[in-house]
Amino acid sequence: MSNEFENLTNSKDLRFFHDGLDLMEMLNAILKYKYTFLFLFASLTVLVVIYAISLPNIYSSKAILSESDNFKLSSQGYSPSSRLSSLTSLAGINLGESSLKTNEAIQILKSYSFFIKLMEKEKLFDPLMASTGWDQSDNKLIYNSSIYDSLKNEWKKNNRSNISLKPTNQEAFEQFKQFFSVSQDIETGFVVIRFKHFSPYLARQVVDSTISVINQEFRSNAIKEAELS
Repeated sequence: MSNEFENLTNSKDLRFFHDGLDLMEMLNAILKYKYTFLFLFASLTVLVVIYAISLPNIYSSKAILSESDNFKLSSQGYSPSSRLSSLTSLAGINLGESSLKTNEAIQILKSYSFFIKLMEKEKLFDPLMASTGWDQSDNKLIYNSSIYDSLKNEWKKNNRSNISLKPTNQEAFEQFKQFFSVSQDIETGFVVIRFKHFSPYLARQVVDSTISVINQEFRSNAIKEAELS
């Protein structure tokens, strides 16, 4: 019995000793190749920085909208959140009640039909679907030359099938939703619209045009309701 216990103890000691040797070997390997590890880490860091620098800048334009007494949406400017409290008295709304008109406006802004109107007004299709960046020196969009001819302002064709490479309106709408967002602040009731793009001018232009188009939409609806009544 004692011999079995001694054998078991010895086997444990050997295992622990063997594990200790493995740990020491690992530490020695790390110390031996520490410069290799440091080189790989530094190389990876440099690659990440280069990749981040190579990415095109994305500019964002934002507007805060509130429902006025006549149910038209009016922009309160590109104000920071700290100024929202001063806009409450100008909005003409009860912040404790949800507005049906505001909810309707949000649904319109997210709709495909609204996108088509906005796209046709601002000629948004080509910049949305063919641009890949922004040339700050010339203040011009950079287009993907493999699918779009920026000099002729036309989409190229497939060399084999001779079919135009121009995407469909539905594909443009899906792309638009990646750049455009609309949300409502629960506490204030204000609607925030935001558009992101390579071009800062186009980003601001789309936001301003969105306000114009949605107001025109409400005016048209108001006229129709008045005529029906």
